[in-house]
Amino acid sequence: MPDDKVKVSMFLAAPIAQAVKIRAAREGTGVSETIGHMFQCAHCREPITDEFIVGRPTTIAPNQHAVFFHKNRKECAEAGGPEVRFFLECPHCNAIPQQAFDKRTLRGLLDRQCLEFYCITCDQQWKASADELKTAAALLEKHPASVALVLETKFQLEEFHPGTTGCFIWGDASTGERVRFDIPPSILVETLGSKKAFADMAFCERKRREISIACQRAFRRQPGKRRITLEEIDFR
Repeated sequence: MPDDKVKVSMFLAAPIAQAVKIRAAREGTGVSETIGHMFQCAHCREPITDEFIVGRPTTIAPNQHAVFFHKNRKECAEAGGPEVRFFLECPHCNAIPQQAFDKRTLRGLLDRQCLEFYCITCDQQWKASADELKTAAALLEKHPASVALVLETKFQLEEFHPGTTGCFIWGDASTGERVRFDIPPSILVETLGSKKAFADMAFCERKRREISIACQRAFRRQPGKRRITLEEIDFR
């Protein structure tokens, strides 16, 4: 890598900043080098500027390990190991825990349709849904000998607004997209249990968590759309 360095200022939450300092001390490096390793491929050691996958920990120097690999470079992807890793949203606490399976084990679980996931945050398990089974099968097919990473798109939802009918809310996705989610009267009354068919902002705020999860599911159902109407299936 070139020796030229560029100064970059960043703000980190206090716990994260402390963790970086501790890790740098354990590795015997500086904070800049520790952060720099996070953006380098564990196999070729070149910067990762496009898509990446999470692989098995690889020793890159004494007390230093890396887990990110170039997704679009065959040799780098294969060096990640025989496991399939991906992230899924926990239906119990809304966290996004990592799931890891041996390739052969995952194929067997998919064949028997008995795949289950575990959330380390809330210590709960859940059986894979039909969509999650399809996602895992697609990863196994696309990356049969490598590690795969799937990050659920997360939304930062704004305030609720009254619409012509029902209400709507804007969401800024972690992928940079901005989407409007419409909540029709039928969802407010029949699905969420509102006694009013028109927009009730206070009621929507009380149901924000359920609506937030539904918005993410609706976006997965209709990826790429900038205006989505929530349906009953998004709340299941």
